[in-house]
Amino acid sequence: MTTTQHAAPNFDGLPEDCKTAQRWLPYLLSNRPGSDRHDKVPQNLSGNKVNGTDPQNWMSLEAVQGFWANGGCNGPGYALGRDDGVVAIDFDKVVKEGNVDPFIERVARASASYSENSQSGTGLHILVRGEWRSTRARVKDVIEVYAEKHFIALTGWRLPWAPARVNENQKFLDYLALAYFSEL
Repeated sequence: MTTTQHAAPNFDGLPEDCKTAQRWLPYLLSNRPGSDRHDKVPQNLSGNKVNGTDPQNWMSLEAVQGFWANGGCNGPGYALGRDDGVVAIDFDKVVKEGNVDPFIERVARASASYSENSQSGTGLHILVRGEWRSTRARVKDVIEVYAEKHFIALTGWRLPWAPARVNENQKFLDYLALAYFSEL
């Protein structure tokens, strides 16, 4: 499958079931010193850096979209917490020359849930409802899994075959825990 980097977020393509949640924040890209990567820094509508995991900073998607339309941010981010049940899987460096690694595409399809191109154009995000049961959540430069106390920048550039919703798939999450982290 071919994918590309998208400069602007696609607000219409964001997960339908998350759009009404009060868990959104705008973010700004910030150059990471000594790297070609960028940090996504959550902010408020005044443009000040904020803690993306503090519910007092969360807002509606409409507020973020308005701020973006006025040039205030690079895009929307979603705050994850166990009370929401959304687990984010972030695969880095799996898109080369516009093509998704075939194995990673099969993994994403197996999620049967919302999947999108990442902001960098070289990664993929999968959002799934369920419980992350592993005590580990990261394999350097391969996969990161977040279920709480994390903010994830979303693009809305959903993969063509992916559902428009974040679906429940506990078996998929348990598979990831075993396949990548050798534990539940």
